[in-house]
Amino acid sequence: MFTFNYINQITAYLLGGVTPCTLIAGNVRLMTAFSVAPNRNSVPADFTEATFAGYGAQPIAPALGGPVNLPNEAGESLYGQLPFVASSLLSPGGQTIVGYWIDDGAIPPHVLAAEIFPAGLPIANPGDALFLNVVIPNLFQVPTGY
Repeated sequence: MFTFNYINQITAYLLGGVTPCTLIAGNVRLMTAFSVAPNRNSVPADFTEATFAGYGAQPIAPALGGPVNLPNEAGESLYGQLPFVASSLLSPGGQTIVGYWIDDGAIPPHVLAAEIFPAGLPIANPGDALFLNVVIPNLFQVPTGY
């Protein structure tokens, strides 16, 4: 789910030529719970961030791994695979990762996008990991055939 903050970046790009909307920079954060399902008005307080040993928000920068062109002329920009790896044994039960969100890195941060996983991923032992591929849809396509 993309939030109004992301939509505002798109609008700013269209109106003023700021950084293209697919070239966002910010942080990817894992969540263990959410008080409100991700929506266009999501704020960081809606999510409980993971705290397991070895965890840290992963920065993403506008250096894309390259576009993927899909058959219907749509496309996606790949930010690459982000590793989140537990470094030590967690307390009994560990943590269950239920999704992630991307913020813009501002102070205070603004949620740009968030996603809930179909099933939670338990993190309890050293080496337990989640490797997340961040993919942002290209909202502006260059026509082919030129």
